[in-house]
Order: sequence, then structure tokens, then C-alpha cells
Amino acid sequence: MNSLNSFLKRAEKEVKPIFAQAFFYVSKDEVTYYLVFDYFDKYRYYEKVVLNKKLYDEEMHKLYWNMQHFLDLEKIKVNDKICKPEVISLDIGFREKMENPYIMFLINFKIETKKGMNVYENEYESEYVEYDYRAYWCFPSNSKIVSVEMKETYEIVGDRFLVIYGKEGRYSSGYEKIVFNLG
Repeated sequence: MNSLNSFLKRAEKEVKPIFAQAFFYVSKDEVTYYLVFDYFDKYRYYEKVVLNKKLYDEEMHKLYWNMQHFLDLEKIKVNDKICKPEVISLDIGFREKMENPYIMFLINFKIETKKGMNVYENEYESEYVEYDYRAYWCFPSNSKIVSVEMKETYEIVGDRFLVIYGKEGRYSSGYEKIVFNLG
């Protein structure tokens, strides 16, 4: 068992993130989003994890609390009221081959919006981006994105959709602000 543990520790260190996507759905009283991280897993660490109930349970627990810790460090506000994101669920899966695992997190937080202008702000520690990512925001049908403030490249599609393009090798801004009008 010692050689297996040793192998797993080495294999885990070799898992490399290659891409991430986030899908944010905004309603008048909550934001629900999915974070999906894709990896290249040369030694198939996650295959071994999902095939062993004890390892799987330990990994899911570790992933849950690591993500919750990062969420707890963020300072999210909507209309100057602090919001507390929570990990609701997570999943480990594979894309075509066992060398291509993904980890998906389902996250939710309550918000208080009002008719008219609303402001979403998120402050977090700026960090080096190791992989490209996309974040897709979908606001309610009776809304319009008024302005966006962030370092990342973005585009507003129609009135209520926002796409953010993060690039490998840059630093994240550490601050995001989205002003949107609810009809």
C-alpha cells in the first residue's frame, strides 16, 4: 500500500489544469453557477480515485473544502450587501479518455436585487492564470447589462449576456464589477 500511496502523491502533483469554464445564471434573488475545470492527467490519478470508494470520498471532501475556502476569501456584494457563495455539489468526470478528467462545482448565493440599476462586485486576490478560461453570464430576460469593469477581455452579447475571456500567462484582475438594469 505504501508504493500505491507514493504513486498517488506523485501522480496527483502531475495533474495539470488545461481549461476552465464558468456558467453564471442570475435571477432576481440568487446567482447559481457551474465551474468546470478540465485537466490533463498523464498518470490517470483521477481514474484511480473514482475506482476506489475511500479515495473518492477523501478526494470529494478535499475538493469541496478547498473550493469553499477560496469562495470564503472572495468579497462578493450585490447592491452593497455581502453575499456568501456556497458549494452545493461537485462531480468528477472524464472527456473521452481517462487522461482528460474534469471537476465540476455547482455554487449558489442569494442576492437582493431591485427594479432599476443593480451592481454586482467581486474582490479577490489577483493570481497568475495557468490556463485559458471562459465565463458566461446570463441575466434575466427583462434586464440589460449597463457597464462592466474588469481587466479581462469581455464582450456583451445582446443586452443580457456577458462572455469573459481569461488568458493563460496573465494575472487576474482581482476585481469585477457588473452594473445591470432590471426592468
